[in-house]
This record gives sequence, C-alpha cells and structure tokens, in this order.
Amino acid sequence: MLSVRNYPNNFIEAAKSLNNPDRTAESLYQAFVSGITQTIAWSPDGKYLAFGGQMDGLSSDLYIYEVSTKTIRRLSSGDQELQWIDWSPDGKWIIHSSVYGVGAGMTFDIYAAALDGSAPRYLSTNILYDGIDHWLNDHQYFENDGQNGPGNYGLRLVDINTGNITKVWDGSFSDFVVAQSGTSVLLIAYSPDKSPVNGGQFNFDFDFIPGPFLINLKTHEKTRIPATDDGHTYGDIRSFGIGGREFILTDQTADKPVFLTPDGQLTEINLEDTPISVSPNSEYWLAVTARDIRVFAADDTLVKDIPFSPSSGYVTGIVWQPDSSGIFLIVGSEIFLVDIPNGNIQIIEKNLTDDYSATYTWINVNQ
Repeated sequence: MLSVRNYPNNFIEAAKSLNNPDRTAESLYQAFVSGITQTIAWSPDGKYLAFGGQMDGLSSDLYIYEVSTKTIRRLSSGDQELQWIDWSPDGKWIIHSSVYGVGAGMTFDIYAAALDGSAPRYLSTNILYDGIDHWLNDHQYFENDGQNGPGNYGLRLVDINTGNITKVWDGSFSDFVVAQSGTSVLLIAYSPDKSPVNGGQFNFDFDFIPGPFLINLKTHEKTRIPATDDGHTYGDIRSFGIGGREFILTDQTADKPVFLTPDGQLTEINLEDTPISVSPNSEYWLAVTARDIRVFAADDTLVKDIPFSPSSGYVTGIVWQPDSSGIFLIVGSEIFLVDIPNGNIQIIEKNLTDDYSATYTWINVNQ
C-alpha cells in the first residue's frame, strides 16, 4: 500500500536524510518496488493481514489489518524498505526483512514484530536469503547464508524470545529437514562443519566426502550417516516421524527409500523411490507408486491398496485432509481426491497451471 502525498519525492528525502552515497533515491526506490508486492501474508488463524505500506514516513513499514474491527495498525518504523514477511505458527510474531538496496549478493536485516504491538526486535543481519525456511516451533526458526561458490552455508537456529542464535552447521549444505519431534535435523553436507568463507574468499575442502549428517538439536552432537558396504549413497531427504523413524532418505544407487531412526540406524523399504507421506494423526503412511496407492499402518502393515496409474504426469503434491480420511494428489495439471476408507478416486481439477514448484494448503479447516 502506498501513500501518494509525497511519492516519489519521499525517496529523494530519504536519501538526503541517510547521507550515504551508497543509499541513493534510485536504490531506495528499487528496493521499495522489489519488496512491496511480496510483503503480504494472512495470519495462521485468518484474523489479520500483514502487509507492507508506505503511508507514514519516508520508507515502507509493516502494517496489520484486523478483519473484525476493519482497522489498520503500524507495527514498524525504520529507514529501510521491507522485502518479505512471515508469521510464526502461533500468529504472535511477524518476521520481516528490510534492505536499503536490491541486487546481486543483497543481504537482509531481520526483525520480529509482535502482534500485540510491542516494539520490534532486531534478530540478525546480512542474511543472504529471502525468507524463513523452517519453523522449529512458535518462537524458533532456521536461517542460513548463501552465495556463489559455497552455496547455502551457516545454518542457524534463531530464538525470537531470547534473541539467541545457535549454530547448527557452519559448512555448506544442499538441503536439510527437521524431525517432526523437533529434536533433530538431517542435513546433506557439502563441506565440513566450519565456515567455507574466509576473508570473503571461498575455501573448498576437496578431501571432504559429501553426505548426510544427523544433528541433535539438544546435545549438538553430529553423526555422519555412512554409506552402505556396497558403496550406496543417500540423498533426497524427507521427514517421516512414525513408527520410531524420523526421516526417509533415498538410496541413490538402488533408487529406493530408506528409513532413518533417531539413533542413526538405516532400514530399507521394499519400494521403489516414490512419493511417501504421513497422515496428520500419525496413524498411517502411504506411498504413491506408478501403479497404486499403498496405505500402511505405523508398523508397516498394508491396510489398503488402491489402484492408481495417472497418465498426466508425476505426482508433485500430497495434501491430506485434516481428519486423515483422504488425500488430494496433485499430478501435472490435475488434482485427484482419494477417499482412503472406501478406495474411491475422483478427479476434481483438470486445468491447473503445470507448475512443479507450486504448493497447496488447507484453509478454514474447521468449517
């Protein structure tokens, strides 16, 4: 949202007040344009809309719209331009990033504003990354750095309540997932647990063999998951959290999934590499193969085998109904509704944009 009273002269006035040759009216304007379309998000309960606006002051700030009262409140004030916002799972905090300019190698300053209007908290700076990748709980989230050369590196856990930042993995990594129990992280490391950047230079350890590490978030113990005796390697990590198994990895040599327990033990699954998902009530898990949908109990007993062989593409999304009675399968440009108790399948959408990066979620689950 934008106030037209002094636009675009506000950027000229802001640059003068900053008195920094690197923070020009043009750079501030570009930062405003870059962020203003991204800074909008509904609260988890749907009662508030957080958004970026430039109605007061010389730069964009964080505002909140309350649906019940139809009122707007300003929650932040500063010289920078907002770039993105993200709600905490309980809806009490709104994390937001701000910058003075955009472009290659841009970094973000991260702040947390409380829904109750208390003063925003500064959390971290120079984050080379454009959003909160994963919330551990209502007040802790993960962040990391990244740049050409080392890629993603420096994974950290940030506590909004205390301001503490805990190092999880200093080195480079390709991906990480968090256990549903919130006690551990599985990470595919590309370099040792030390910063790959020294004095602005990228230093790569060619003796290090990339692979998965299991990291205990309480003890900070890091355990490498070794390859099997026959030289198989693992990747494509996912959270699982049922039947005493925290994660799933893909055996890249055999092209099949493997379970990982909290103590680092691997157990093979007699399935090809296929989409796997756990029900919201954690009583079932299912695998979507090229021929069927197999529903298993927590102890891996097969409880339902539903024939399914779509011709429109790969399964790119599995969305459970909140009561665990069925799923929506996103396959190419189509959505299928699968009723698990009776095994019925019906197509409910045929004309999706064929976008393999799209995600879907439930809204108004209690209605």
